Amino acid sequence: MSEYKPSRTEEGSVNLFEGTCDVVLRRLGDLNILPFLHVVLVFIYHLSHFPTAMYFIEKRFPWKLVSLQLNSMLLSYREHDRIHDEQFPIQDKEFAPRPLPEDFAMKGLVWVDKYFPNDWFSNDKIDDDEKYFEVASMTDDRKERILWLGCRIAKLGKWLTYDETLHQFGVVPVYEKEIDNLAKGADMMNVSESAESVSRGSTFDSVTTMGITASEKDDEDMIDDEDMIDDEDMIDDEDMIDDKAK
Repeated sequence: MSEYKPSRTEEGSVNLFEGTCDVVLRRLGDLNILPFLHVVLVFIYHLSHFPTAMYFIEKRFPWKLVSLQLNSMLLSYREHDRIHDEQFPIQDKEFAPRPLPEDFAMKGLVWVDKYFPNDWFSNDKIDDDEKYFEVASMTDDRKERILWLGCRIAKLGKWLTYDETLHQFGVVPVYEKEIDNLAKGADMMNVSESAESVSRGSTFDSVTTMGITASEKDDEDMIDDEDMIDDEDMIDDEDMIDDKAK
């Protein structure tokens, strides 16, 4: 049997996938890239069960960058038993499932048919316009899901590795390499703080300006009142003089 050769379209798709992952996954500590990473790992986890398909992806996928992303999330994660467990990590069992926005985007795709629990989309209280609404609590749920997927892929022992004692991800030797030009969380935090500082400064300036304007307005009103009082006193004095003259 001859070896399968990808078509031009398939090769172009792989190039786009590789390039996009390489750019996005360099942003360590950026919460905005987590939905992307989540969807990508769901796709990769699905492909890991199909060696022939994985053959065309595995050598071009940035495994090292993924391991760095996973380790950055582990710094603030403590419930390791939940990601070690084979069972899909769900929220509080007392409440109806609350899918992430990207869950709704992936719903119905071939490569997620065995990913979600059977009742994952059973919460009929979520309106259509709320499905893609992001709330703060989703960030931790998303991180946990990504770490869980990382553990599932690492269990296969072909690409990622995971030390359950040290709670640290790595890669198999063939994918070990130095990564340059990382946009680290500290750098992005400085940018964020600078932007926030500028915003606060603008707000302070606005408030100060408003305060000065209001103060000046009050002073003007007080001056006007004093002028009116003086004018009234002068009129009264003139009336009294006229009365005496008469």
